[in-house]
Amino acid sequence: MAGIRFVRLALSLLVSVMLVGCPSDDDDSQSSTDNNSQGQVARVVVTPSSALLTQKGQTKSLSAKAYDATGKVVAADISRTSTHTDQLNIDLVGNLSTLVENGSAQIVAEAGGIRSAPIVAVATSLRRTTVPSNRPYATYRKPTVEK
Repeated sequence: MAGIRFVRLALSLLVSVMLVGCPSDDDDSQSSTDNNSQGQVARVVVTPSSALLTQKGQTKSLSAKAYDATGKVVAADISRTSTHTDQLNIDLVGNLSTLVENGSAQIVAEAGGIRSAPIVAVATSLRRTTVPSNRPYATYRKPTVEK
């Protein structure tokens, strides 16, 4: 009987120590950390993840959104930059425009000190070309079947 009492006492003591060591839901330090992370920018995403512009002067709209640590969209001032503003320029609202026929740049958005992954933007002029041929025309011969 004394052995059972000892086991019960040891188990209740162990459970008490475990409960004291666990943070509660109303712990002030825990809740202040959660409140500080909500609404703050944790990541910035630019879409689409790449851009191809096929003629000088063409524009394409890029969207940028800021997210908090829980993955919710948060309101934030988002700036956008291009690594080669002389080739591909991006304005304050996300309109990407080509200034040259051929060029490339990385576009990055930033909000609250957090930068997005860079997207690659490429400008290349596509011109209609003719492939030279040594034949003036193509011929088609109907296959013959031997009887």
